[in-house]
Amino acid sequence: KSPHVLFLEKDFAVAPGASLDEVANELAAAVVAAKRGAAVVRLRSIQDQGCGTFRRCQDNRNMPQWNGRTTFERRRNWWSFYCTNFRNNRVADCASFQYSSIRCFSAWDSNWSLNAVLVDRIRALDEKWAYKRGRTNGRFRSPGTSLAAYGAATWQKQDGFEVGMLKDDWGRTDMPICLSTRGLFAHVEVDG
Repeated sequence: KSPHVLFLEKDFAVAPGASLDEVANELAAAVVAAKRGAAVVRLRSIQDQGCGTFRRCQDNRNMPQWNGRTTFERRRNWWSFYCTNFRNNRVADCASFQYSSIRCFSAWDSNWSLNAVLVDRIRALDEKWAYKRGRTNGRFRSPGTSLAAYGAATWQKQDGFEVGMLKDDWGRTDMPICLSTRGLFAHVEVDG
């Protein structure tokens, strides 16, 4: 059994041009970030601009609204954290290696996405996070629920996990997150 799990939707593949050494380096750096405390390590490729929602790095067009009260209001577009000139005291450069680096931040500074991430299996099963869930009578309030249990409670809807995390204002968990500034995996639509 691996102590780490790589979550990929069926339509993600290694980005074009990535060598086996680059794949190994990215995965090894993600494992180190997880061992150092990141609950989620994002590995989406910088080559992959998503479905038109990720704006490019020019002219600071990606800057979030840092003062919003909820995840939706803060307009967290974590794509801005990939930008080489991105600087903010809430996002830290945690490690660097050949052609890439790891940047770390918290859930407060990010929207939710489980696209191409690595997690520590035991931590995802056992560590509890308290979610807001104001409209559903505190279903996920303290002592909280694990990422795995949250997924098990929302799997029936295709976007249940992601939308649920946003509605539950997952930023309030202050969950530690890292991302690779190069990344590995690109979205390739397979269902037409």
